[in-house]
Amino acid sequence: MTGNEKMEAAFSAEGAREIPATICYATIYIRDHWAELTNCPWWYRYSPKMEDQLAWRRDLLERTGCDWINIKPRHPREERKRQEILIRGDDVFLMDQDSGEEKQLPPPVVGGPHSSSARDRKGDLDHLPASEADLDAVLPEPELLDVEAFREDVRKSGYADLTDAIIREFAVLPIWLHVGSPLWCTYDLWGYEGMMVMIATRPDLVTAAARRFLMDAIHSVHRAAALGAKAVWIEEGMTDQITFSKSVPTHSRLKKARRIFPLISRRSRKR
Repeated sequence: MTGNEKMEAAFSAEGAREIPATICYATIYIRDHWAELTNCPWWYRYSPKMEDQLAWRRDLLERTGCDWINIKPRHPREERKRQEILIRGDDVFLMDQDSGEEKQLPPPVVGGPHSSSARDRKGDLDHLPASEADLDAVLPEPELLDVEAFREDVRKSGYADLTDAIIREFAVLPIWLHVGSPLWCTYDLWGYEGMMVMIATRPDLVTAAARRFLMDAIHSVHRAAALGAKAVWIEEGMTDQITFSKSVPTHSRLKKARRIFPLISRRSRKR
């Protein structure tokens, strides 16, 4: 069975003869195991060249046997034409040839850049966004997405070049894109401890932030469909941890996440 067939069977009423092998946290897995997964230099992940991007993915799929592949759109075509990888000793830079601006690229660090400390680096309890104004400053209201305009522009601009190349080469595999559920995304805003404090003390602000993250997720589903994704993985990591919270009831959290489900289903029927 192909990856597509395994995945479709896994979600069918009949079930699957062969269980699909998947990696949900693909970015983390690839970061921590790069040297085991490919012989390509680590900076290929940042390369503006399509062949470099495809090369390490070929190795990844061959060595893992993974039955789906994640898409991550690259920069528009004109922007990639200006970009060049520069290597100076152990340091690697991405340079814009027009402006001369250089950005140093970070090599992969097993466990992530903050692995040496267990401290929650995502939120400072003394400086949390604690008002609507603070929220507006760090998480503005999402602009409405013009889906048809995006669908037309995505290939005209070359934004979908890599996605299209992946779909052509790995057609037997389902292409997927990741979105976070609304409450789970607030971890990026407040950090774990800060998020729990805000749920207990400012549920109104948590709800406002979750609503904005929900709109982002809905826009991401539309973008995924336009790019050719066949699946969307919704990451929900909080419901089991605060089931007994009276501030943000379970049904409220699930209600927000479930608003994404029918949209994915409708997009899949249109494709």
